[in-house]
Amino acid sequence: MCEPLVSVEKREGVSAAKVANTPSGFSEVASAAALTALEFAAALNAVAAHAVSTLGADSVRARLPVRSLDRIRSELAAVAEFKSLIDDGDDFRPEAVEDISAVIETLEIPGSVLEPAELNLVGATLSAMHTVHQGLVRVGGDAPLVSALAAEIPPAHLARMITRALEPDGTVRDEASKQLAAARRGMRDTRIRLRSMLERTLRSVGSDAQGEVTVRGGRYVIPLRRDARSGVKGIVHGESGTGATLFVEPAEAVELGNELNGWEAEETRAVVAVLRDLTDKLRPHAALLRAGMEMCVAVDDLYARAR
Repeated sequence: MCEPLVSVEKREGVSAAKVANTPSGFSEVASAAALTALEFAAALNAVAAHAVSTLGADSVRARLPVRSLDRIRSELAAVAEFKSLIDDGDDFRPEAVEDISAVIETLEIPGSVLEPAELNLVGATLSAMHTVHQGLVRVGGDAPLVSALAAEIPPAHLARMITRALEPDGTVRDEASKQLAAARRGMRDTRIRLRSMLERTLRSVGSDAQGEVTVRGGRYVIPLRRDARSGVKGIVHGESGTGATLFVEPAEAVELGNELNGWEAEETRAVVAVLRDLTDKLRPHAALLRAGMEMCVAVDDLYARAR
C-alpha cells in the first residue's frame, strides 16, 4: 500500500541513502534500488492513467510504500468501497480540477485583485468541488470511508456570483454593476454620435477622402489626402507609410472624442471595481478553497486506484 507525500517534488528529492527516514514511513527494505527493480514507477503510471485530472494522476505518482498495517487496511477498504460504487453502477465520479494554488496565494495577499481568467478558474473549481462534495455526502451510507474525504468548502453562491459577473472569455458583464452598465451605455451612444459626425465630414470632402473612419492613438479620425489637409481643420494623428494620407481628427469631433475617452476611463474604473469586489468576497474563503481542491484531488486519486 502507498501513502501520498505532500508533493511530487518531495518524492523526487528522496535519495536512496535517506529514503528509509522519510516522513511517509518508507520501509528500509523498499530502497530506491528495490523500487526500480520492482518497476514501481511503471505500476504507479498504470494506476495514474485512470485519474481524470493531471493533479489526480500526479497524486498517484507521488505515492511511496508505507509499513503501517492500519493505514494499509484503511486504504484498501476505501478502495474497495469506491470499486463497489463503480461496480454497482453508481454515477459518482471525480471532477477534473486545475491547480489553483498560485491563485489562492494571490488571494491571500491583502489588497490583491484577481484577473478575470483567475476568477473564472476559481469559479470552475468551486463548481467542481461542490459537485464532488454533494456526491461524497450522497454515498455516505454505502461508502463511509469514501464519504470521509468530504471537506468543508466555500459556499455555493460564490460560483454563481462569478458566473453572473463574468463571461467565459473573462469579459465583465454589463450587469455586473450599475456603474459599468452606465459607462458602457455612454460609450456606445457617444461612439455612434462621433462616427456619424465623422462620416458626414468624409462625405463632405468627397474624393479627398482616402478610406473609412478609423482610429489612431485612441482617437477617431478620417483619412485625407495630404494636399487636402487645409480643407479640414483639426488635429493630425499620423500618416500612412507613404506619407500621402493624413489621419485627421476634425476640430468639431474633438469634444465628442474627449467625451468618449472619459466614458472609456469610467468603464476601466468600473471593471476594476467589479474585479476587486469579487476578489474581496473570495478572500475570506482562501483556506477552504485550498481544502476543496485537495478534496477533489484525493477523490480522483482514490478513483484511479479503484479503477
